[in-house]
Formats: sequence, C-alpha cells, structure tokens
Amino acid sequence: DSAQGFATALHDGVYVRSFYFLDPDGVLLEFACWRREMGGPDDLGAEPRTAAERVARGTGV
Repeated sequence: DSAQGFATALHDGVYVRSFYFLDPDGVLLEFACWRREMGGPDDLGAEPRTAAERVARGTGV
C-alpha cells in the first residue's frame, strides 16, 4: 500500500516480510513469509476477469 512498493516501517498493511541474498553461485534469491492469515475477502481487491475466476472465488458465474 505504498507508492514505492515497500514499507519503511511495519504496520497492519504490511503482510509479507522478505529479504534478498546471493547464493554461492551468485544467484539472487528472496526468502519471504506471510505476516498474517491470507485468503479473506479483503485480500481480493480486483474484480475477477473470467467466469472461471469468479467460480474459483466463490462468487458465481
């Protein structure tokens, strides 16, 4: 929920924590984890584009 795509401080809108590191071969990896339970109706802000997406969301065809 920030313009730059990352939060400078933890607050209720921050739902993922992550950090980046290089593996021994120099490949950049990210380790990330959820900070709260996901999957509630408020987590799906966009309208489904297709009937299949509406069925998957449980809002009908």
